[in-house]
Amino acid sequence: MRRGDSQPNDPFAIPSYQDIERATSRLNTLEHLIRANEVLLQDGGHGQRVSELAAMLARRLGMPDDEVELIQLAAPLHDVGIIGVPSKIILKPGPLSTEEHQKVKKHVEIGAKMLSYGDTDILKMARLIALTHHERFDGTGYPRKLNGDNIPLVGQIVALADFFDTLTHHRPYRRAWSVEEAISKVKRRSGSEFNPRLVTAFMRVLTEKEERFLVKPKQTQGLQLRGTVDIDTLYDLIISLTHNNKSSKLLVYVGFSEATLLIHKGRLVHTEFNRFVGEEGLMQMLAKAESYPSMDFMLEPFERENVPEELLTIRTPTQRLLLETAAELDHRREARNTVV
Repeated sequence: MRRGDSQPNDPFAIPSYQDIERATSRLNTLEHLIRANEVLLQDGGHGQRVSELAAMLARRLGMPDDEVELIQLAAPLHDVGIIGVPSKIILKPGPLSTEEHQKVKKHVEIGAKMLSYGDTDILKMARLIALTHHERFDGTGYPRKLNGDNIPLVGQIVALADFFDTLTHHRPYRRAWSVEEAISKVKRRSGSEFNPRLVTAFMRVLTEKEERFLVKPKQTQGLQLRGTVDIDTLYDLIISLTHNNKSSKLLVYVGFSEATLLIHKGRLVHTEFNRFVGEEGLMQMLAKAESYPSMDFMLEPFERENVPEELLTIRTPTQRLLLETAAELDHRREARNTVV
């Protein structure tokens, strides 16, 4: 028998070079669609982050290595169908109408259909994930209102990873939530939207994960840390530093400019950036940071017991300040877009 001549359902069939080429081409096309979706959502890297979280959760649940690998490869395709939803709905800054929400829901079936033209293990897994990652544990999800263990485990896993990553990263219609806020919301939805067993495992995954997802206060005590952050992780980093009673100096390199942030006993008290200080310095730094996919930072202890008066340029509580800053930046962005 020649290569590729075996019957279509033959489990021992040897794929032809044409079959391999078609499958590879299709995966490449889908990868480009993922990138297009992320540009539309203004969140580069969402698919990759979801796949990493999903793989860690699957591994924590004891799934075999080959299934974990499949989930990691297939998970980035979970929202591929969003390309079929009008961009004016996806980018709408306010609440969606009932009709608009119904159109958004269609993305799971659009994605499943896009992924149905192929029989590779990755595409089969991706189709299952696309179709089930918006089902809810209590049966109120969509499209088929599956409940409990009737929802495929891979769909449950990606649903939780997708929910967490979406909350903790910026969207056109809202700011990014802090990691702590997102964790609290996940816990509140245990038993309704999410399987309690998965929520427990997910909390353990986050606890074990390095500072990319959680910056632990104990890592910053008496140490000098260096790394790279994006704008969303920078917000999380600043907030995380307010959850201990230590004092730190955070240097952020935005392009060729350096920002200095002083956190004194769990509160941001001073920012300096391009001759701007205080709250305006923070605003200018974050506004410019939005244009950079990544920024280097250095974190080191701030040893003084008391902060000199000239460095007490911020008196607004940190979390409220960040919320107000994010809202103001959104307002400025909308104003620019209106003018254009």
